[in-house]
Amino acid sequence: PPIFFSAKSSSNLFNAAYASIYGVRTGSGADTNWCKGDLVFATSPSSGALERMRIDSSGVVTMTRSQSTAASLSDITQLKIENTDTSFGGSAAGIQLDAGNGDVTGFILSRADGNDNTFEGVIIGTATDDPIIFSTNTGTSIQTNESMRISSSGSVGIGTTSINNPLTVSKDAGGSAIAYFNSLNANGYGVAIQTADNGNDKYVLRLASAYSSTPIMYASNGGNVGINQANPTEKLHVV
Repeated sequence: PPIFFSAKSSSNLFNAAYASIYGVRTGSGADTNWCKGDLVFATSPSSGALERMRIDSSGVVTMTRSQSTAASLSDITQLKIENTDTSFGGSAAGIQLDAGNGDVTGFILSRADGNDNTFEGVIIGTATDDPIIFSTNTGTSIQTNESMRISSSGSVGIGTTSINNPLTVSKDAGGSAIAYFNSLNANGYGVAIQTADNGNDKYVLRLASAYSSTPIMYASNGGNVGINQANPTEKLHVV
């Protein structure tokens, strides 16, 4: 039987129900004390009860919301976590991820009105020496078809798990370019690259091909540019 939550109507003539909790048997009965079933939470938008959340027999939680329009964020929000405790130095709310061994492995944290000069905004992080991995088009598999990862040191890899630089991109782009930059502002600029060293032994830009150990173009920090030359000694050094 369901458990109803109700209140007296304005005329005191009815006990108006506004929420309920009930169980749904999903398996056949057996000569045991327990059988397979789900736990359902329902609320009423105006009349009748609508299922909002279900915990199935395997422990999976499903939330459902009926909304015909999506005019704002509040129209499509299904899970809201709110914390008014400001003892953390500002209002903060978060989700803690636990792998099942009692140790925190990751978290999603949102914080506003910070007064200790640490951070404000949304943080997605790991509590262990492990990366954050983004996967797409995985189907029902786990950690397959990896698209991007952020290593524990903060370096980003796209299309690769071997990250040797702060940003490493290694991917088969087919017939397209590996990267595309397009400024849509008529007063904007293109790509700016800057390094801290000013010697000719370091480069600002190096264009190379896998078919040759010599770079196609080499722009040194000192201002020299080499074509098919990795050590340009002149403003323009062509070999």
